[in-house]
Amino acid sequence: MESSTRDHSHTVYVAHKMGPVQTSNKRRKVRDGPGEVVTRVWVDVEAKRYVPSVGESVIGVVMGRQGESFKVDIGTAQTAQLSQYAFEGATKQMKPRLETGTVVFARVSVATKDMDPEIECVDPKDAKAGGFGQLKGGFVTECSLQLCRRIMTTSLLANIIGTLNVPFETAIGMNGRIWIHGSTPLHTIALKRVLEAVDRRVVDGDDKEELERWMKKEGVVLQ
Repeated sequence: MESSTRDHSHTVYVAHKMGPVQTSNKRRKVRDGPGEVVTRVWVDVEAKRYVPSVGESVIGVVMGRQGESFKVDIGTAQTAQLSQYAFEGATKQMKPRLETGTVVFARVSVATKDMDPEIECVDPKDAKAGGFGQLKGGFVTECSLQLCRRIMTTSLLANIIGTLNVPFETAIGMNGRIWIHGSTPLHTIALKRVLEAVDRRVVDGDDKEELERWMKKEGVVLQ
């Protein structure tokens, strides 16, 4: 983002990538002069590659081992490192054995531009799994980063599952991946199709009646 300033009270921002913009104004004192309005601007862009941030949950795929760590694909430019000791109860005698292709639900613990990201499968508060770890069975679907953020901050997923009216296990990665485990393969496929349609804005996942009509039209099968 670039900015050009004509005077203390007028700043023009030019965004290279457009998206919904929110602003907040805060007035602060300036020495030997009147108050100056400081405007902070956030631009929510249609990002395609995930940029890790400490504390975010991600879904990764084990690509192999490197020393005492696993190399994990989390959709970033660099492969993430997952220590064999970054699991609940892991010791030298009891370390997890993850094969290539294993899917894990993890938390970003290190994210700097000069180092490979690091992830862990424990909650740092109590060293317990807290839901993190290997994801067995189910299916991983890829979606936009924006959909994942929406699911994590709204009741969208609860509304969709409520409309489908069947039980699911899910894990949401902020890196644009969602793990779905239905009670049957048909249920898993049904939720996958709905999420893809919502992501493409073909149907409004918050509108139960619209979603039910779309499912009937598209032949989304639950039995």
